[in-house]
Amino acid sequence: MKISSLKYFVAIAESGSFNQAAKKLYVAQPSLTKSIQLMENELGITLFERNKSGIKLTPEGEKIYRESQIILDYYDGWMHLSSGNEPMTIYAYAHISLVGFLIPKLHIPFQRSHANVLLKYQTDAAPEKQVSTKSTGPALAICLNNLNDRDTAFDTSGFKKISLMKGYYGCLVNNKSPLAKYKALHFSDLKGYCLAFPSNSSKFGEDEVSEILAYSMLSAFIPDLVKEITVNNVMTVDSVHTVIKMASEQPDVFAVSFYPANKRYTEVERGGMTCVPFYEPETIGEISLVYSEKYYKSMPAYRDLVEMIKTEAASFLEESL
Repeated sequence: MKISSLKYFVAIAESGSFNQAAKKLYVAQPSLTKSIQLMENELGITLFERNKSGIKLTPEGEKIYRESQIILDYYDGWMHLSSGNEPMTIYAYAHISLVGFLIPKLHIPFQRSHANVLLKYQTDAAPEKQVSTKSTGPALAICLNNLNDRDTAFDTSGFKKISLMKGYYGCLVNNKSPLAKYKALHFSDLKGYCLAFPSNSSKFGEDEVSEILAYSMLSAFIPDLVKEITVNNVMTVDSVHTVIKMASEQPDVFAVSFYPANKRYTEVERGGMTCVPFYEPETIGEISLVYSEKYYKSMPAYRDLVEMIKTEAASFLEESL
């Protein structure tokens, strides 16, 4: 069986039409039909069910389609090796408050399935902007944004933005904190308390952000919150892990955290910390995934990563709620 046969088969499966696949591949339709017939004869199975409404994969065809994507992915990697090129790289960005969420759990399974693709993961204060600037290669981003906040620029630039889970920004505190007794909080209730904030830089190797920059970053996504706290009440620390540790041990320290993603923290899962929602409506938000439609359609490894993230997000919600 030729690699071209697998490429034809995958193109037909994704197009749902011999005619559309032929146009996409710039191949005569009779050549595609003959290739599939030879493939079916060689394997002794039927790959597509044909009817008046079009074609669809048989159960056997579904299995071969999934595995063909992996084979073609490996083949592309082999071609890179023979030409002396570096392995293809996918850049995965996440909002700094979502460090350790979703992608890290998928990193090893993904690399095992796609040994010829490098997955580079890092956090950023504005991951969606990092994706839009990676025009030379595949990239995706897990973002935090206000509910139903849609940037039309994504649609025109070939990126798609989908919601992974809805939730809210809340005040994450030790259960012994006076703030834990509230069912919901106004920003004004936080006066006199200290906010712990991670000093993750937007790029590897940069200096840590200062309290003033952290204060500015807070202004960007919850502007009314900073009206009630001063720079002196903001403590930047080395990581999100340290933020959670400080808030879990000190009753006068709080963290701004997104529910339900914060259910991943051991301190929250075990009931030692509480995420108290805010009354303010601008704190209702969602975690979204931004990815390239072009690479989703043309790069099996990229498509697999997107689907793995969607599945992991759904699984997390099912287990945590």
